Amino acid sequence: MSVLDSETRINASLDDIWELYSVADLRRKITPGFLFELKEIKGPDGDHGPEVLETGSTVAFKTWIDFDQPLVLRIVERERSDDEAMFREEMVQGSFPKWTHTHRFRTVGDETVVHDHVEYELPDKCWPTGQLIWPLAIRAMFWMRHKSVKQEFTSNFTLDLDDADIGIDL
Repeated sequence: MSVLDSETRINASLDDIWELYSVADLRRKITPGFLFELKEIKGPDGDHGPEVLETGSTVAFKTWIDFDQPLVLRIVERERSDDEAMFREEMVQGSFPKWTHTHRFRTVGDETVVHDHVEYELPDKCWPTGQLIWPLAIRAMFWMRHKSVKQEFTSNFTLDLDDADIGIDL
């Protein structure tokens, strides 16, 4: 199993960050299309295009790893308190034997720390080339996602490479 941890600080309130990750249309804005093309979002009751992503909602992506089979993630847990929030997605359909993505948000002063923790296993058909490419592609995706989130809240955004903490354990 491989693990990716990615963390960054955003100059925005927890309320604003939570809304960005909870509203389906906003979620599209921060998902880099080069690796995962967002195809469909359904609510817990199966309705297409819900306004808010809740526990039971599903998000379907098309990936370059398997164009014939979408990667479908279901939100299995979603919690919010005054200074922390989290939600967890698990793959319910797709090529990966395992994909669990936990999003955590916490208030630190006037900022919000955004932390992504992904546990995944690559499909057998990815060996050996995919074993080298996928960790880099996934790391790039989270770097771009965090950059996009920062851009949502900063009019004079500049990228600070020292600000992102992205680690991959293979």
